[in-house]
Amino acid sequence: ESRKKALTKQIDTLTKERIILNQKKRRRNNLYDAVSQVEYYSELEELYKKGLTVDNDEYRIYLNAKKLLSGQDILALKQEKADVYTRLSDINAELRKARSEIRLCESIQKDTPKIENALKEQERETIKTQER
Repeated sequence: ESRKKALTKQIDTLTKERIILNQKKRRRNNLYDAVSQVEYYSELEELYKKGLTVDNDEYRIYLNAKKLLSGQDILALKQEKADVYTRLSDINAELRKARSEIRLCESIQKDTPKIENALKEQERETIKTQER
């Protein structure tokens, strides 16, 4: 029972942390997306400067992303994004494990009376056998 309470408290703490990280992710998602777009479309600028034809929609996405990121530390943003996603993944794994342990505790609590009765019955049978 005390283990179950500790696990429930752990789940509450992890859930709060996950909510905070998800809020941070949502607030900064436009910057995270911009970093990915700049990386993905980076060759477009070189092609455009060489005078080659590029897709205007993709080039516009690239320019808007680059504009959004002006003055930002792109390496720090990439690291921050990686950290947020990694921590969220870790939290989700910890939550799954804690919930699994709670289910196991509940199963044990439910089965304990049956096990105790079976042991008592076995003990009675052993005593009867020894008395003969």
